[in-house]
Amino acid sequence: MSPTAPRRQTSTAGLLTALAGTALFVWLVWKIGPAEIWTGFRQIGWNLAWILLLGGLRFLVRASAWAICVEPPHRLPVADAFAAVVSGDALGNATPLGPLVGEPAKIACVRHRVPVGSALTALAIENVFYSLSVAGMIAAGAGALLFVGADRGVALPAAFRQVSEATLAAIGVLFLLVAWILWRRPKVVDTLLGSRRVSESRSGRASKTDRLRTIEREVFTFASRRRGAVV
Repeated sequence: MSPTAPRRQTSTAGLLTALAGTALFVWLVWKIGPAEIWTGFRQIGWNLAWILLLGGLRFLVRASAWAICVEPPHRLPVADAFAAVVSGDALGNATPLGPLVGEPAKIACVRHRVPVGSALTALAIENVFYSLSVAGMIAAGAGALLFVGADRGVALPAAFRQVSEATLAAIGVLFLLVAWILWRRPKVVDTLLGSRRVSESRSGRASKTDRLRTIEREVFTFASRRRGAVV
């Protein structure tokens, strides 16, 4: 096989992916209706630029966090991570499966930069931090609705107050659960797949289980191993 064969295969795969993505985009535009989309753009006007900027900054921050979570000596350039995050998010939003397609797509986009295992572990860690940050923002909003509104004499409907209080309680339980998991480090993989030893004749399954255990261990120990990255 010539040295240019892998590059040609990569180029062909990239071209097919681009064509498939373009076809999917055209289908979505046609399904929604070009006239309706154009009307929406006209209503937003030049504010669309600020929306795109904020959305792009969110993707850039998540891509940077993902790159930080990659274990040395491997390194994931932020530009590659950014392209993968945008591609995965777009694919997840364009298909009914959502993250089930979007997250693996991110890994596939950077497999030429870092090993799949390292990229998967780093992405899992980034998703944990992202989910906790989202929960924190929701808690802040619920708290503002309860306490700031009360200080300014705004009377909340009983339903809003109950939802806000339940949200704060649920997020408090979530953070306590995360703290307990990081402290106890339960063997989730063994619980889900069974803790019994796999026979030598099933070494393929054993190696996959060992890789899952490695990912689980690296996720649980990330905060203690790389405190600078956590900050």
